[in-house]
Amino acid sequence: MEEYDRALENFTVEDVPDLHAASAAWLGWVITASESMEALADLPRALALMERVLELDDTYGNGSAHLVFGLYFILQPLGAGQDLDRGRSHMERAIELAGPQSLMPRVIFAEYFGKATLDDGLFKRILNAVIETDLDQYPEERLLNEIATQRAKLLIAQIDDFF
Repeated sequence: MEEYDRALENFTVEDVPDLHAASAAWLGWVITASESMEALADLPRALALMERVLELDDTYGNGSAHLVFGLYFILQPLGAGQDLDRGRSHMERAIELAGPQSLMPRVIFAEYFGKATLDDGLFKRILNAVIETDLDQYPEERLLNEIATQRAKLLIAQIDDFF
């Protein structure tokens, strides 16, 4: 892993799109093959690629690398890497970089952080704000925001199952 980390240092800001794409694909494989020891063994390397994206340009992809690490630190089991403060910090940065026109990072934050912390107030407040957003304000984001709104409505409808 030390040799791998040293090799990552050779990448520059011009490589960020390729590093991001490779890491996202690799992490997708790890997630879909989570029963495989081979896939789980690759997790540190896939995360190291995304960490290099953060180091070089944390704004790339509207902060999607922060979303990855936010989820990573929130979803880790207690005592095995879960760090809710770091998770929240990454999620808030992802929301900031995505801007007001992108609702999905807010839904993801409410769903995973709200449930992990059992903070039903945060959960409801964020999801209701998403639901109340006028989607016509951001026509270029209409499809993703419609999906985010539908997800928010579903989560609100299931709130008794979570809290």
